[in-house]
Amino acid sequence: MAGQHACLVCGRAFAPYGRGRHVYCKRCKGRADRSIGRTVRAQCKECGSAFTATSRAVQFCSDACRLEARRRYFREYKRRQMADPQYRAMAAARMRASHARCRGGAGEKERRQADSGAGRASSGAPPRSIACRLCGRAFAPYGRGRHVYCKRCNDKADRDAAKVPSLKCRECGKAFTAASRLVRYCSDECRAAVARHAHRRMYRRRMDDPEERAKVAARARAWNAAKKDTGK
Repeated sequence: MAGQHACLVCGRAFAPYGRGRHVYCKRCKGRADRSIGRTVRAQCKECGSAFTATSRAVQFCSDACRLEARRRYFREYKRRQMADPQYRAMAAARMRASHARCRGGAGEKERRQADSGAGRASSGAPPRSIACRLCGRAFAPYGRGRHVYCKRCNDKADRDAAKVPSLKCRECGKAFTAASRLVRYCSDECRAAVARHAHRRMYRRRMDDPEERAKVAARARAWNAAKKDTGK
């Protein structure tokens, strides 16, 4: 018969009833509501194992998988940052400035003299020259590691990098200052607005699927039925 649908639980064909589009027959509707409203089958995004949860927002099967996923995310994020030579230089400058503040400036002159002597070539050959990223002058390598600033600009770069960075909000575009370059939004309002936008996009994608719409309606009916039984 035209216009009939196949039940997703028993497979029998049934005629449409009530409002909206149904995917369960009347016989299986109550059982589907109870089973869907009770638990949700999900797959862990870290280890891939299947588990049951009370909400589809749960992504990991245990706290260990959640912590491992967070650690892996920060490792990849730090690896991407350290792949940029300019960021590596700024990170080293901030670390040197922090160490200088902790030492209180004691022994700074001796350290600079030792660094200048360590940079000389033992074979007597002239060292290669590097262009300073601040003033553009060529300078010979000095100290340990790879330097991108000459000795004259090194302290200035350390002070500038140690200052509070000026950032741009990813939601409203407003310029603001923060204690870390990882901060993305200027206020809690912008952060909440971004979360609302993401939730709306996720809900819209879910509602585009007819089967998902039927499951959401089934869970709502099961919740309303449980609420009525509790009220009685």
